Amino acid sequence: MRTSVGQGSNGLSRGDTNRNARLAGLRAVLPHDRAILGIDLAQWRQAAALTDHDSRVLARWRPRCSPWELDDLLERAQRAALSAGLSGITVACEPTGHRWMVVQQLATAREIPLVCVQPLVVARAREAEDYTRGKSDDKDAVLIARQAAQLHCYLPEQAGAQWARLRHLGARRTRLITDSSSCMQQLRDLLEVAWPAVLAAAADPMKSATWLACLCVALAGGDGDLQAVHGGGQRAFVDAVRGGLGAWGTSRVCTRIAAAVYAALPDRVGVASQRPGALERAMAALRDWKIVGEELAAVNAAMLQLLETMGIGQVAGSIPGVSAISVAAILAETGDRQGFPPPARWSSTLD
Repeated sequence: MRTSVGQGSNGLSRGDTNRNARLAGLRAVLPHDRAILGIDLAQWRQAAALTDHDSRVLARWRPRCSPWELDDLLERAQRAALSAGLSGITVACEPTGHRWMVVQQLATAREIPLVCVQPLVVARAREAEDYTRGKSDDKDAVLIARQAAQLHCYLPEQAGAQWARLRHLGARRTRLITDSSSCMQQLRDLLEVAWPAVLAAAADPMKSATWLACLCVALAGGDGDLQAVHGGGQRAFVDAVRGGLGAWGTSRVCTRIAAAVYAALPDRVGVASQRPGALERAMAALRDWKIVGEELAAVNAAMLQLLETMGIGQVAGSIPGVSAISVAAILAETGDRQGFPPPARWSSTLD
């Protein structure tokens, strides 16, 4: 009887194979004949411990310097490891802010491998060490080295300049999207308090360029005097709106929405005492939103141009149902695809 099984002939699943390959890659940079330099990074006071794979401390240092000045520490650690009969060192640290990148560059210049240990792993190891959460830099340096020796670590990304720039642009884009959502929510909240009638002028006002241009014209005075704007007449109001549509990415005014906003100008429903200040603040939120929108458009354009420079712009725009900028945002999070192992090729075995 022939039975299909979901494993290869050696009984290993694809997950087993991938995990074994990952561990083999880590062991290649953390061989037993190398010492491990665990560094607890800080801004001006570093804690470093050189250990073997049994967590025996071979040397300690507490240099008072920035991460940029740790090259001398790497040199001393190398000498100490060789004096102990070991072949060299591997650096281990937590990925704290930007500091690990500095150490990575210094280590790479000396052809010293570097691994990172997640802070959560170190925190759990700290609790397991003595059943407390007491933290000290000296103890953490040893814990970092111990976790690396046990392969509870990972090889950090070594991004080239273009991929690094894409990451930074992606981080900037994420922040701008958050700021844009914040401005939009603030604008809605303020109008609900001071001038709720205008929110009914469009089915989805925050996505209507005409409605936003109307709001700019209505609140342009900054004093909340909507009666004066209404007194200028509907034609003058619509003409002013048409002139401001370009700032919101369109040129054609929706007369229905413009007329509805104009009709809402004399409406006095709202918290009277809050109205002048709230409308002034709403105009400020609207200006902020416009600036954020312009910045976001510039970042999107830069990301797309970078994909073209990297030679993947055409591929990014060829995926059905996914925009090129969405692909750029995904790549900004995942990083260089070359850093990922190829998919394991295995097939079912028939007995």
